[in-house]
Amino acid sequence: MEDFNPASFTISELLYPVGMAFAGAIGMALLAFIFFRGDRSFFAEFRRVFAYYFFSGVPIALVGYSVGFLTGISRSPAIGNLLPAVLALIGGLSVYVFGTDTTYKSLVGYCVSLLVVSLFYGTETGSFQREVHREDRLMAVFELERRLKLYRAHRDLPEKASDWLYLGESVSK
Repeated sequence: MEDFNPASFTISELLYPVGMAFAGAIGMALLAFIFFRGDRSFFAEFRRVFAYYFFSGVPIALVGYSVGFLTGISRSPAIGNLLPAVLALIGGLSVYVFGTDTTYKSLVGYCVSLLVVSLFYGTETGSFQREVHREDRLMAVFELERRLKLYRAHRDLPEKASDWLYLGESVSK
């Protein structure tokens, strides 16, 4: 069994949405330079637009990826609760942060797009993490069941073990 470190796992998982925000901010900065050439130098304009989109996109990407990852890794069907919550979050944050001012239209579109992409990517990553070790987990449960039956047979105990011994794994009755 591999050695698991929660801190390094969390840091490595949260680098993905930061990378998505970084790539999106670079794309938006290049688009701004191509279409809206001003009287500033390339690097000054690039740095201004990049910082604007990167620092507003990182929290959105982190929220989207975290919610998606936790939804994907969970064993309960949560999409019926997640979708209305995400849509309410998008609408509420857009109105709260940006108000009715139309100067932030492109930023709102960018943030919503980043949220949806990071939510989808997080869901896919979480479901993959859940399913990748399923066979190993089931083999460990079956080995535990075999050892318990052997132990109970040697001690002249009843053959059927308690259900709480299976630690939440579904075992056919």
